[in-house]
This record gives sequence, structure tokens and C-alpha cells, in this order.
Amino acid sequence: MRLRSLVTLLMLLLSVLFLVGCSSSESKGQVYNSLDEVKALGKSMKCMWENPINKGTFWAFGEKSKTESLVGPTTFFLLDDGTYRYTWQSDANQGTKIRTSVQKVMEAQGAKKTGGAFLCEETTLTNNFFTPPTDVNFFDVGS
Repeated sequence: MRLRSLVTLLMLLLSVLFLVGCSSSESKGQVYNSLDEVKALGKSMKCMWENPINKGTFWAFGEKSKTESLVGPTTFFLLDDGTYRYTWQSDANQGTKIRTSVQKVMEAQGAKKTGGAFLCEETTLTNNFFTPPTDVNFFDVGS
């Protein structure tokens, strides 16, 4: 039970961390204040951000999304295929997954997503881009 609580807390923390951004450097594209706003466009999008804590890239197409966030020497990954939300980190063969619907309920009850500045542009993405890696074992924290 305690492990499940710790994993749930980690999932919430990673979700907030991935969704926090700040000013981006000069580049082409359009600036959005939230990643939910980008997802609502319904287009294949690629967004980047950088702040004193982390930097990363976010890709979205409809309800599917993928985030790579560099914090120090470690890259954290968050992938939402529309059914499950997967999290893992570089050089790890284990990760967690939780039903997207359960995660959204937990986020609504927990911390608010902090907005930021995300520099975004349209891109081309395929469905297999939103497939979790096969070399990582995912533990289902929602079961």
C-alpha cells in the first residue's frame, strides 16, 4: 500500500514537472501558455521549453502525447497513448503505468497544472510514435 502511495505521488510530481515551462529562447513557432491548449488544437504539434529546473520537448496529436524532460543528467519520459499514461527514465528497464482516466481524476483532485511558455510548431507524427518502449517493464499502479 505504501509503495502504491509513493508511486502515485511520483506520477503526480512527474506530471506537474513535465507540464511546467517558462520562457523559450528566440525561435520560430507560436507560444502557448499550457500544453492542454496545444492538445486541444487537434494537430500534430511539437513544443519545447527550458527553465532553471528542466528543459524538454512535448509532442501531441489529439489525446495522445509524449514528453521528454531533462532534469540534471536524467531524462524522464511521459507517454499517454490515450488509454494508459506511462512514465520511465533513461537507463531504466522498469517504469509505471496508470489508466489515463484515473490519472486525470487524481490531477483534478491534486495540484493545479502551472502554465508557462511553450514554443510550438506543427510537425508530422505517426501512431507508433506514441507506443511505449518494449524494453521497459511497466508496473500498473492503478490495479
